[in-house]
Amino acid sequence: MKDLTIHNVKKLIGAKIEWSSPIYQANTGYFGKGKDGGIGIIKSVDFNKRNPIEFQAIKGSNLSRSFLDKTNQGNLLSDTFCFSDSDRYVSFKKQTS
Repeated sequence: MKDLTIHNVKKLIGAKIEWSSPIYQANTGYFGKGKDGGIGIIKSVDFNKRNPIEFQAIKGSNLSRSFLDKTNQGNLLSDTFCFSDSDRYVSFKKQTS
């Protein structure tokens, strides 16, 4: 799997992806204990929004809740998308069917 970043997300508009993100071990996500994620289609991306990705979830969690970690002044701390918490980076793989 690859990191989902500001550099590759727009190339994935219209694509079906499988994505995952680590969660607290006590929680159970789509992939079982310790990982959240799902499958769906990236519909659009708007970096002016708090949650830039519009996502059509097919299975699992909705990636539309993902965000970019920023300082109070709006500076990016990482170019990789986060899910649920700022240290929970999103990775993905493109689906072929």
